[in-house]
Amino acid sequence: MRVRFNEVFAVNGDGSISAKVPVVVVGVKLDPGMDFGRRVRLGNVHFAAVAGRDLEVDEQAGVTYLLRPYVPPPHDRAAPPPRMVSAMAAEPMPFEAAR
Repeated sequence: MRVRFNEVFAVNGDGSISAKVPVVVVGVKLDPGMDFGRRVRLGNVHFAAVAGRDLEVDEQAGVTYLLRPYVPPPHDRAAPPPRMVSAMAAEPMPFEAAR
């Protein structure tokens, strides 16, 4: 699920970051109000780089799990074609009628 950074974290006046909701980042649980510096890196999440960006999260039992910075889908790929109707969905056509 896509959320804004400021829905999960707050940037404080001194530049530190604090969690607004219970959030788990790479196995580390951050409770609301816990402050940490902008230079903190938990796993592959560097908070100075993701501050202000959208995040991809998963919510389970009231806890937010930060998965990664949100990456929009590419626009250069065409939409997939519509699904084909199965050949078995209709009555089989007699062999003589196909000629």
